[in-house]
Amino acid sequence: YLVSGYAQLGDQKLKSGDTAGGVDQLFHAIDAADNTTSDKLFSGVISQIPLNLYLRGERDAAFKAAQNIETKFGSDPKRLLGIAAFYLGIERGDEALRLAESAIKVAPDLADAHRIRAVALHISLRLDDAAAEYKRTLELDPTSKTSRVSLADLYRASGKPEQALALYNEELAADPKDRAARAGKVVSLLELSRQEEANTELDTAL
Repeated sequence: YLVSGYAQLGDQKLKSGDTAGGVDQLFHAIDAADNTTSDKLFSGVISQIPLNLYLRGERDAAFKAAQNIETKFGSDPKRLLGIAAFYLGIERGDEALRLAESAIKVAPDLADAHRIRAVALHISLRLDDAAAEYKRTLELDPTSKTSRVSLADLYRASGKPEQALALYNEELAADPKDRAARAGKVVSLLELSRQEEANTELDTAL
């Protein structure tokens, strides 16, 4: 209740224009949290503080908040990934990669850590490394939609439409309404000069 109270008051102050007061209350929320903090409270409140500050133009405070959270919860791999998600959201692939790799050291088979590492590598344009990491994620979690479609996109972009098409088909078998996979399948078929099949898929998409 104390953590939520500080966070709520901080948000209200930010909305009312009291930037200093808002930042202060949000940092109190981080300080009040400890290892007994529930996953729900962490993901719904604590891990959202850096992005809340960043989107309101308080970038220095946002990075400081992220650092404070990392210092307090750095031994928990899942909570490290919560901070990494903030860095992904602002396209800081280097920081997201660092945190994902820290999480992997603690929990080598945590699929979400490998997924975030893959996305961070992708953002950083380390495309071969990203593809390898998406593959590793799919080995650990065959249901990972993000990893399957992203790996397919990388295959297609690197001139491997057959491999891309296989992954798009896998995703569409799991989720026929996945628009990104449907679009990727259409383009892959066109690249393979399978015009009639591509038209059929395009009609389905439309």
